[in-house]
Amino acid sequence: MFESLVAEDHEPTHAEVTGWLRQLMTEGIRDAVADDFEELLALHAIRILALVDLPSARLAALHQRLRELMRGIENERLRRLAPFAFGTYSADPLPLEARLLHATQNGIGVQPRTLRNYLGPLASVMADRLLWLEERLRYNSWLNRPFDEELHDETLRQYDFLSAMAFWIEGAKLDAEAALSAVDEEEFRDYAGSALWRWTRYLRIAHRFDEAFQGTWSFRKDSKADLSEAIRSSWDAQTVPPLGPRERSVLRVELLAALQEELHPFLRLLESQHEGTRIIDKWLGWLRACDCQDEPSPECMVHRFLREAQTFYENINMEISEHHRTDRAARFQTLPDVHEP
Repeated sequence: MFESLVAEDHEPTHAEVTGWLRQLMTEGIRDAVADDFEELLALHAIRILALVDLPSARLAALHQRLRELMRGIENERLRRLAPFAFGTYSADPLPLEARLLHATQNGIGVQPRTLRNYLGPLASVMADRLLWLEERLRYNSWLNRPFDEELHDETLRQYDFLSAMAFWIEGAKLDAEAALSAVDEEEFRDYAGSALWRWTRYLRIAHRFDEAFQGTWSFRKDSKADLSEAIRSSWDAQTVPPLGPRERSVLRVELLAALQEELHPFLRLLESQHEGTRIIDKWLGWLRACDCQDEPSPECMVHRFLREAQTFYENINMEISEHHRTDRAARFQTLPDVHEP
């Protein structure tokens, strides 16, 4: 029966994928049998992760894909519910009722009976993301597309993080520069707030990068970029502003709590609490302290931050050239770690 999975002509609908995921919640990932989920395991988005084309390998690939999908769920309650709904939080096979009870006991804030109402929306949200990847894989025929084997998978994963870090720190730099040249208080606060938000986006991705790679960086041997300068400037871009580790942690947490991690909800959350207000005031005061005129002072910490941001941005762009971005797309074995729909 399982041989039918090699067929690639059936493009699943959103309703079908949602139904398969909902069925998987009922059975639980630890009790799942490959023959019960033939259609789900036939998706390109699952098969491309399998080391060999066997039912057990596809089932292991499904485990991996589920964890990636869970990380990108924007709704906090659904994101917290997902490991319990699918059973990935436990090594033991457990019935759905027991898993929902565990979710309640872990502070999700809803009773097990009510949590059942969230399973359908959770399956639908994850189906959206899975189909987005499925469509890209099918359209580009990436399942069997060749790629540059000299560039390691982990290097490409690092590129996902590093390119996003470079994007957000460059944006923070540009907004900070706009705040410094603002013509009035309103314009200053607008750009300064945006700079804080973009810097926090950078902090979050840098933190995820550290967790994923444990401080290990990898550039190409023939790279024109300066690896030591990239590492140094990446760290200094985090530590030069006058906000310590605990304050940076507060910013990362509040960013995750903000609706779609957007600018306005993020600033509103900070402004609604004493700690957040203090951080904003500290950030604004630091930017105001810059009194440089035509030539930046070597002692000015604001301009040092701008220089570090520029150094990091330039080195990452030298390292990650266009053909490597194309190779990343060709290999596309995982959802992008950072750039998600």
